Amino acid sequence: MAIIEANGYLSVKQYPEKEAARAEHILPQPNAYSKGMDVPIVIDGEIYEKVLYSRNLNESWLYEE
Repeated sequence: MAIIEANGYLSVKQYPEKEAARAEHILPQPNAYSKGMDVPIVIDGEIYEKVLYSRNLNESWLYEE
């Protein structure tokens, strides 16, 4: 899954059940909700173009990232 994070960065993440456990999964994260909201742009290989366009981005940007 690929998402545009609240800070504008692109992250590619595994599904939670496939990801190895890390400390930040169990430790409380201060100010975690004040950053905004992460937005998925690729799920199961499908690009969500409407989400890209709503962020003034396009597929060219995605491929460059």
